[in-house]
Amino acid sequence: MYHTPRGGHSTSSLKSTVSSTQEQKQDASTMDSINYSINVSSFVSKENWDHLSSRGKVALANLIESDVDIGAQKHVYGDWPIAGTEDENKIKLTEQVCDAILQIIIII
Repeated sequence: MYHTPRGGHSTSSLKSTVSSTQEQKQDASTMDSINYSINVSSFVSKENWDHLSSRGKVALANLIESDVDIGAQKHVYGDWPIAGTEDENKIKLTEQVCDAILQIIIII
């Protein structure tokens, strides 16, 4: 006869939750390292990069990667102050870029 452990979760359910959490952490770590590409590192220091949220990193990386040959949006991502200077503004900017991308996706 099978008994559910205290807390109401089966052992397999708990293992699945732990596994899922570990995969999410690994995915986030992989995403951070992948998105901090040579193109991104040409414009944004690793110290500045590390201050950004995951979604801000994705938005900024996509912006830089899609603009690298044109440079039309370089005013958005070029010449950032050193880490520790205006960090909150950098975070806000990347969140706004992400929101703008999402708005475009919704419209399309």
